[in-house]
Amino acid sequence: NVLRTLTMTLITLFGGISYGINPPKSNAIAAGLGGACSSYESIYGLYNNVASMRTANENVALSLSSYYGLSEYTAMSILGGFKFKETEVAVGIEMVPLGNFRSDRFNVGVSKQIHEQVWLGVSAGLYSYSSNDAYYQSGIAPTMSVGVLYSPMDKLSLGLSINNPTQAEISNNISERSPASARLGIKYDLGNNLMVYSDFLQQSEAPLDFQAGLEYSRSSINLRGGFSKQEESFSFGFGYHPDKLGLNVSASFHNRLGISPFLTL
Repeated sequence: NVLRTLTMTLITLFGGISYGINPPKSNAIAAGLGGACSSYESIYGLYNNVASMRTANENVALSLSSYYGLSEYTAMSILGGFKFKETEVAVGIEMVPLGNFRSDRFNVGVSKQIHEQVWLGVSAGLYSYSSNDAYYQSGIAPTMSVGVLYSPMDKLSLGLSINNPTQAEISNNISERSPASARLGIKYDLGNNLMVYSDFLQQSEAPLDFQAGLEYSRSSINLRGGFSKQEESFSFGFGYHPDKLGLNVSASFHNRLGISPFLTL
């Protein structure tokens, strides 16, 4: 536990802003798939790929996560959405405390089908951050993201998302800026109720990450599994969706830092 706490303290110092604007695995569905979520259609597309945002089965969603099981690194997000004249609309608030660094963000996103095979989405919002560490300044910065979801055939979808391209300055010490990220992924229907998802994630100057996962669906049950190459983690998840209600739980396992549990309602 001491090792995990020390490691997460270092992550907070050098990567807190990154976790705030581009938080890892913002919900149990994405976590269960190893993070591969750019082409997964749900209300959490607001954070993963706004073009894949769907609100028909999820008008309201609540997500809780605890990075590596540490209470001081517990994040929460609340989303609400609706459909208006063939346009998906969602609003989200996310709170991500990371030890002595805290970040909150508010986003509004819209997604619309512009062609039989193409969805386009855009979101904008505000990101606030504060820290007891003198290295970082406190403030509020604008954020935005754009996304595209393309389905050239019934069994295949391609997702592309670009997040925070404006990169607000968050430290005067070395003119550090908040990170941008780009996510490119696919969803493919293997048949027999089995879907495969995979993403390439590039975040500013971080190494390229490859994430992949499988989802098996039967009636109102979903079983998920995945991994993240850069994080050196693997994950499992479970979903239960009777009617318009939904429960998703998952856990991500790191061989040194331990387990990160996720719950999404």
